[in-house]
Amino acid sequence: MSIGLPVNIGYKFQTNGNIAISPYAGLTPKVNIISQEYRDRDVSRKTINFFDDDRGGQRFQIGCQIEVGMDINKFHVGIGYYSDILPILKLEESGSYEEFEYTLKNSSIRLTVGVNF
Repeated sequence: MSIGLPVNIGYKFQTNGNIAISPYAGLTPKVNIISQEYRDRDVSRKTINFFDDDRGGQRFQIGCQIEVGMDINKFHVGIGYYSDILPILKLEESGSYEEFEYTLKNSSIRLTVGVNF
């Protein structure tokens, strides 16, 4: 769970009397409140908090988004994409044969449907 404040820039292109296209893009700085993983292995259930000292979780992140919307009369439809720029988790581990690094980032595709009033 996180709290973010999107900062976007966009423009509305009026194509004719009742159709408009509105693309926008921007950044979202956010603060992560809870980041946990639940594991069920064998008979024990384990909850892992990514913000523990040895886990390397990041409380502050920045993400970016881009969306294109279309207004038809009073209705709005849009499609967009969001991705984190900074990872919530970045770990470096060494195994028996090699060292490796993995990161955890959020990304999503969204569909927006609404009514303009």
